[in-house]
Amino acid sequence: MKAAGIVPSLQTYNTMISVYGKARELQNAVQIFNSLQKSGLSVDEKTYSNMISCYGKAGFFQDAAKLFSRMQQEGIKPGKVTYNTMLDAYARSGLHTRAEEVFNDMQDEGYSPDSYTYLSLICAYTNCQRFQEAEDLLKRMHRQGLAPGLVHFNHLVFAFGKAGLVEDATRLYMEIGKAGLKSDLACHRTMLKIYRDNGRTHEGILLFEKLQNYIEPDGNIYRMAIDLYESAGKIVEARYIFQLMKSKGFSYQSKFKGGIKLNTSEQMYTACKREQFS
Repeated sequence: MKAAGIVPSLQTYNTMISVYGKARELQNAVQIFNSLQKSGLSVDEKTYSNMISCYGKAGFFQDAAKLFSRMQQEGIKPGKVTYNTMLDAYARSGLHTRAEEVFNDMQDEGYSPDSYTYLSLICAYTNCQRFQEAEDLLKRMHRQGLAPGLVHFNHLVFAFGKAGLVEDATRLYMEIGKAGLKSDLACHRTMLKIYRDNGRTHEGILLFEKLQNYIEPDGNIYRMAIDLYESAGKIVEARYIFQLMKSKGFSYQSKFKGGIKLNTSEQMYTACKREQFS
């Protein structure tokens, strides 16, 4: 734009910072931010909020905190979005104490926590393995008139499973329906992966066979089912799932150099045993 003699507006700068932030290209975002400061245009709250988000996503919470402090020193009052963004930056690094401080500060300024605020705080607790505090936030949401959504439950199920707390993950997975919510494919995949990775083959197979009655599994669910059947020594069932995958239009791409297409059921079975859903 500059080469063509077009002077970028503040909105253009803010948009580019946001774009680079979503792409996790921190260096480019910083370059745009620096160019904006040299342009003579006044930096606004959105600019700071976008940059705080960029630093937070990159794990540089200290840089995010400096900008959060700097904007206030310059007389720019953080809005609800900016408070949420700063809270998220601390949450990603597992700094639950600092996340709590931002949580309290935003309320002191008259901003009520929303669903995103609570999700970030839940992440702050799970990232430092304070699971009870994380789960307690679901009750806290109810007390403040906010109904926990599927995203809150999904995150907790994933976090418990990652920590090897299979019973707690199962309990929360079962509570999704009791809360009037419907589990999505991502949640089902997570629960199957937890059973598979923790050697809970029987529970995993039971869940998969139950799911087949009311959902349309995707390729990853089928692959994990194959792993579970194979681990249980149920080769016939595993091969049946391969054929079912093919009939549903799911293909399997070899990881070997050249991307050899797998055409036979036996090839699919051999290779799919190596596949690890992530």
